[in-house]
Amino acid sequence: MTANGIRATVYQVNQGADQWHILLAWRHAGSLYSVSQHVINPYDSATRIRQNLQRLLKSLVLVQPAG
Repeated sequence: MTANGIRATVYQVNQGADQWHILLAWRHAGSLYSVSQHVINPYDSATRIRQNLQRLLKSLVLVQPAG
């Protein structure tokens, strides 16, 4: 999934602790970042969750450290 200059990998394992969970992960400047959401009511479809996560990626802004 790509948005706002971020190319994230979508993980949807659906086993054990990860059941009903979708996670996006990406690296930037040597650090690992992630956003995730559980698939539960009222967001009970993977398609809807992916749309929410896509919207979230589009809203992210890179903040440079002070210094």
